[in-house]
Amino acid sequence: MVRKVAKRCNFRVKEIEEDHDGGVVTEKNPNGKLAEWDVSWHDLAITADFFAKMQVYQKVNHFPGMYVVTRKNHLARNLMRMQRAFPKEYNFFPQTWLLPSEAVDFSKNFDAKGGLQGAQGNGSKKKKPVTFIVKPEAQS
Repeated sequence: MVRKVAKRCNFRVKEIEEDHDGGVVTEKNPNGKLAEWDVSWHDLAITADFFAKMQVYQKVNHFPGMYVVTRKNHLARNLMRMQRAFPKEYNFFPQTWLLPSEAVDFSKNFDAKGGLQGAQGNGSKKKKPVTFIVKPEAQS
């Protein structure tokens, strides 16, 4: 798909392997800057050195520190920090625990029957059923 879009936009496409420092060093490019591409598509994080070797017109599909918003555990941690600082503005996501580090706090929020502490529906004494979404770290 990336190749099709690049072709339609008249981008120059060249498949290359980068070195471990994020640059491609050739006789024509002793400093590692490679000027033969417009867009570089990466499946993994990009090194700072790769960014340093880019030309000003070149674009990539990642940016430094993007895991802070794309990994659910990092996003949850940052949302909870913002919720503590701005509770009215950050009330749009469910109560979240990062396990196993917050397992004790997680357990304290539930009674012996599995109901959420204080979660009673319409004045009845029955506990509201609880649904958990579990997302293992660094997995799809």
